[in-house]
Amino acid sequence: MKRGISLLIVFFLLLSLSGCSGIYSNFRELERLLVIQTMGIDCAEEGVGISLASGAKSDGSSPVRLFSTGVSITSAIAHILSYSQEQELFLSHTGHVVLGEEAAQNGIRGYLSYICRSPNLRTDIPLYIVKGGTAQEAVMQVGDGSKGISEVLEAVRANVDERGDSKAFSASDLLRDLERNGSGLICAIECSPSIQEGGTKQEGDSGSSGTDSAERPDIGGGDEKQEKESQALTAAAVGYGVIRGDRLCAYIDKEQAIGVGLLLNIAGISDIVVKDRYATPVTLELDQGGSTIKPVWAEDGSLEMLDIQIKAAANIAEIGGGGHFGEPDYEDYLKAQLETAISERVSAVIRLSKTLQADFLGLGSIVEMDNAEKYRALGGDLASLLPELPVRISVSGQIKHTNDIRDEQA
Repeated sequence: MKRGISLLIVFFLLLSLSGCSGIYSNFRELERLLVIQTMGIDCAEEGVGISLASGAKSDGSSPVRLFSTGVSITSAIAHILSYSQEQELFLSHTGHVVLGEEAAQNGIRGYLSYICRSPNLRTDIPLYIVKGGTAQEAVMQVGDGSKGISEVLEAVRANVDERGDSKAFSASDLLRDLERNGSGLICAIECSPSIQEGGTKQEGDSGSSGTDSAERPDIGGGDEKQEKESQALTAAAVGYGVIRGDRLCAYIDKEQAIGVGLLLNIAGISDIVVKDRYATPVTLELDQGGSTIKPVWAEDGSLEMLDIQIKAAANIAEIGGGGHFGEPDYEDYLKAQLETAISERVSAVIRLSKTLQADFLGLGSIVEMDNAEKYRALGGDLASLLPELPVRISVSGQIKHTNDIRDEQA
């Protein structure tokens, strides 16, 4: 018996030494791989346009950017590989997926399906939509000579994770909300010229390769293209896109997005500008806040209203003129202004949800969890009831710290 085991061990050692791939059949040399970190998706005449971008390179050269179209995402990626000089694309490290506005308006189910089915992509990839633009513009033009869209989106994600005026929801988040509520949110970004100096491309630094159609490699460049490439672009979060069914139907701007953060209990640090009783601008830094949402049932079992209670606390970050903290009720007035500002933002989000009949806040799930039997008796999802459903909003605000040096000396 021992002799048989010894022979087996020798056999496997000989296989490994002979170069047989065996369990190492998936091994790939790093030098042969182009690691993709950002994927952009647009609609195109052929079907779909795909933009791919690597991350910044250790030698300081520009990230590689590639673009092509095809009847499907798979065929577009295959065409990129055929026309580019890269030996192999590695997609498993993709950290961001960017959707063009028109693509989102035409329907995103197919794109979400690809992300979920692909063995190379994770379902927790953050999704972004380019407000008023295309994914190709974002992937191919954002960045400077040493960094590209991947690094910019990493900064965007870190920023929105700390702030309360946006959030980078993942593909799985959106799929879950669409299946459960029929609507969901996606982080909206906007491409604009960078205010950072030194962001233009250096002469001879192309930073991209690929194809702009299924037939022709993207190796040319007219005056218009060169002019765009000479101006460095950046991307910034600008709120949310509302997906109803599978199509983009509206946007929520950054101010209203603060209301979304409070309603979903994901509020971070946000700045709210109000005016004191002397019409002096006061910047309040909202750093705590959340909501409690309760359904109010009538005696006959019908849903009478939704009661939304918001609590928020803010610090005074800046006051033009120094403020009047020695006066009675001055802070109380600012607290009332904070409550009004928050109420306006929350009310605007609720109005949009009612107007669109889109339950992107997941209110139906809250009602169902409160009383599943009564919820089933409503005879439909909450989205259809939203336009006629009364909503009561109350806000309780707090000024935690004035940041006034006179308070410290007292």
